[in-house]
Amino acid sequence: MKLLFPVLLSAVLIGCGGEEAATNDQEQVKNQKISGNITGAEGEMVRLMVIENGQQLFIDSTVIVDGYYELQTNTNQLREYVVFVATDIPAILFLDESTTEVELSGAVPGFGENYTVKGSRHSEDVRIYMEFITQFTDAEQALYNEYNTIDPANTKRKEQIMQSLDSISAIQRDYAVEHIMKDTTSPVSWMLLNELMPASGIASMDTNDLVYYQRVANGMKSKYSYSEYPSYILTNIVNIRTQLAQLSAPPAAAAEINQPDPDGKMISLSSLKGKVVLIDFWASWCALQTGKSGSGDAL
Repeated sequence: MKLLFPVLLSAVLIGCGGEEAATNDQEQVKNQKISGNITGAEGEMVRLMVIENGQQLFIDSTVIVDGYYELQTNTNQLREYVVFVATDIPAILFLDESTTEVELSGAVPGFGENYTVKGSRHSEDVRIYMEFITQFTDAEQALYNEYNTIDPANTKRKEQIMQSLDSISAIQRDYAVEHIMKDTTSPVSWMLLNELMPASGIASMDTNDLVYYQRVANGMKSKYSYSEYPSYILTNIVNIRTQLAQLSAPPAAAAEINQPDPDGKMISLSSLKGKVVLIDFWASWCALQTGKSGSGDAL
């Protein structure tokens, strides 16, 4: 099923390029300043984490004084950052070489759901994307909860729920495609690739959408040649194609079985191909099972 919080997925795929791969104007590390005003959190700690190789790594921290804080990154290359205020929901930032100073402001509680950001176009795009996704969160969560708790025998309702989820996915998919085509070089476009996967799973995915994966991989490689993003996207394409091929492959043949029928005639399982076969396994040492060993004869 589709994840409700695609931004967190980036922790799995984010790549970091080494300084040796930087171009001449990037060889000297230039820190980026992140500052702003946060209300309702006087004296609270603000922490800056970076997502690298699937982990959150500590970068900087400070205490809010008179509503103000200031943090510093340790590179100006493309990175995904997470800004935590106390125990509230964090804000997500994407900073690259075009960023020198970022103003990130908001209020607690609800900092990560209602903040403003200036000085970083990619970070503002993330905020807009999350604002768009959040409007579906409650409905999606309610449908997933019902799906997971409903009687498994109620297949009709399960199908209706999945259709409703796929309808929401279709809206999110169209939003993603529109924004990806505006800028295939943006790291936010990479995040939006998650919206191309239907709620009902990979089997329902439109394989034509793989072209957007390729376009984003090419776009990001042209802009961020040091980044591992493109290789991770290409790996996603391979994994999706592999899974789709496995789903479409014919089922493997059952292992051959040769057993006597009630009249003692040997019958092979393969000789019954195309027919419904009931195989009743029971243990000769179990009185409860042997007592019922002939219960299927009437079938």
